[in-house]
Amino acid sequence: MFTLHNSIIRVSYTFVCVHKMCTNHKLISPSSSSSSSFFTTLKRYNSGDRYGRYLFYMLPPLGLADSILLGPFKLIYGIIPFSQLIFFIGLSTLSRNPQISRSVRFNMQQALILDIALIFPSLLGQIPIPLPGMLVNSGSNFVYLALMSAVGYAFVSNLSGKVPDKIPIISDAAGSQIP
Repeated sequence: MFTLHNSIIRVSYTFVCVHKMCTNHKLISPSSSSSSSFFTTLKRYNSGDRYGRYLFYMLPPLGLADSILLGPFKLIYGIIPFSQLIFFIGLSTLSRNPQISRSVRFNMQQALILDIALIFPSLLGQIPIPLPGMLVNSGSNFVYLALMSAVGYAFVSNLSGKVPDKIPIISDAAGSQIP
């Protein structure tokens, strides 16, 4: 329990430090913008990772790469209670801060909207009517591949210094939330 309490304090302290860095010291530079965008990209991917389970079963190297690259982040999410909620609220709060660069705020807002959009496939999966396995597998694979396309596009755009504003519906919604 002691280590769990320390982990929660560290996560809270991290959000406070990031908030102070962005508001008081204005330390957001292009390189820190890229790293901030990278973490929001991880958030996007981690939110929809569960939809790839059928592809991971059919393509074990893809599942292995997923567990190697995202294993530490999944472990942190699993250890800290309410970590997804804490991260969601933290991104939501920071995305409203006008002293953070617009591109970082846009990426944060996009990650939040993608997170919200992933609620709908999850609700469809909770329907008590039994669905054919082929439909469930295909739907899950489609959601995962659409998410990976959006995440890949955002990642490449951020690396090249561009704002990833070409994702249909999601980018428009994120842009309308960021002044």
